[in-house]
Amino acid sequence: MAKDTSPASTAERSLIDDILACLDRAQPPGGPGTPRLLDEDARRRAFDAWEVARAHVVESWNHNADPANLQPDIAPALRRAAELVRSHPPPELTQDEIDRAVDALQAPYQERVVRSVRSALNADGEPAERAAAVIAVIGDLGLEPYSTPDDVHLVCWQSLIAAPA
Repeated sequence: MAKDTSPASTAERSLIDDILACLDRAQPPGGPGTPRLLDEDARRRAFDAWEVARAHVVESWNHNADPANLQPDIAPALRRAAELVRSHPPPELTQDEIDRAVDALQAPYQERVVRSVRSALNADGEPAERAAAVIAVIGDLGLEPYSTPDDVHLVCWQSLIAAPA
């Protein structure tokens, strides 16, 4: 099978949708004063690339339109901690504070956060004391309820062309 080297297939192989990586690449080597020019070849390739980008946007939109794809992957320890807080809430907390704590635990976190919650969850003591320890971890780490990713993004184009040698 022949290797496809058309502009569209080249653009598809190098499609980058990571915001920070795009911002890093968008910085012109000469700084903000770099002259702006777009020759005819670059202009044509931009339209070819737009076709690939548009297909990627549609694919991403369709993926994010399914609520199952937006549900966070929650560590089992966090689910157990949420159940502990729900079933043995500290008496000084309001129902809204308890609900917010449970919501904060039902989010995807790095292993460092999971370890801190697991430590409080597995501490010695009565269930209400362990629930209070979990609530303290939530406060100490500033954990917030999970919100689904935004589904609207600004799409803009910038073409960077190397200076002639």
